[in-house]
Amino acid sequence: SQMDGDSAAGYHKVGLNIGLRGTIRLNDDGQWLLSTELLYSQRGSRSTENDYVRPFSATLNYIEIPVMISLCDWSQTTSDGSKYYKIHFTAGASYGRLIGTNITTVFTHPPEAIEKFNKSDFSYTLGVSYFVNRHWGFTWRYTQSVNYLFDPKDYPSEPNFDRLYALKGYFFTVQTCWLF
Repeated sequence: SQMDGDSAAGYHKVGLNIGLRGTIRLNDDGQWLLSTELLYSQRGSRSTENDYVRPFSATLNYIEIPVMISLCDWSQTTSDGSKYYKIHFTAGASYGRLIGTNITTVFTHPPEAIEKFNKSDFSYTLGVSYFVNRHWGFTWRYTQSVNYLFDPKDYPSEPNFDRLYALKGYFFTVQTCWLF
């Protein structure tokens, strides 16, 4: 994951993304799916020695609920005659609730700004899944926040906030999944 406004470049922060997915078919052949997930998601950013800031690490822990629609393609029939699709193209929206932070003391924003981080994250997500068989698949997903995690313009009366950058997160997710 990464954040715009933290003065670090690149996707250097690795985090956990784990949860449950529920899916319903929107048509008889299952080519269109509607799904939702309940996820624990770690996001944030981390600087490296090559950045123009001192090394830091910011881990943001979220409970996330994406709602997605999928178009499925590349139909396969198993030996028992059941049908599944190997490729799922997915788009949707997600709500995340910030439940905790773990930030080193040299982060680009001071503790009084971190305390004001937005607890709600609204984002959009795009992804593709590849299923090896009827049950087991891999998902690659891009998610970007629509609102800011922190915007100094929301706090005009706070001293020194005018020197801070607004923060907005985005991240790539790689998942493996098992569908029942």
